[in-house]
Amino acid sequence: LALAVLGLRGEEARAAGRDLGVAWALTGLMRAVPFHARQKRLFLPDDVTGAASLHLGDLFELRPSAALRESLLPLRDRARHHLEAYRKPLTSDQGREGKGVFLQARLCELYLQRLEKADLDPFLAEAMGPIWGRAWRLTWASLTGGF
Repeated sequence: LALAVLGLRGEEARAAGRDLGVAWALTGLMRAVPFHARQKRLFLPDDVTGAASLHLGDLFELRPSAALRESLLPLRDRARHHLEAYRKPLTSDQGREGKGVFLQARLCELYLQRLEKADLDPFLAEAMGPIWGRAWRLTWASLTGGF
């Protein structure tokens, strides 16, 4: 919708927006695991949690486990795939025109890097804490087109 408001209605822009939206949603889902676990809720897909034999007791007690990491690994891989795929169909003009929308990609990349640095353990403060200098990083990405 934001791309349409900016006048980017082509199939390439829609595909890029869709891929970026999926990457953003998957990253947000992984980052929200501690919040959901405190509420005794699980929103991770059954196929990945079942394949990893994730025990809800460990999750709801906020204990990291190898099964949780194994559950998040395919989501991280899929988010990375969509984050890379969003860039492919864009021309430089479309990227420039949709800059405000596509800056979200830089944040998505930063959040994924934080999760990866914490070895996909969303309970670690390093994975969930604030990203210092986020506004400056977004400004730099906007100025340089590094999104």
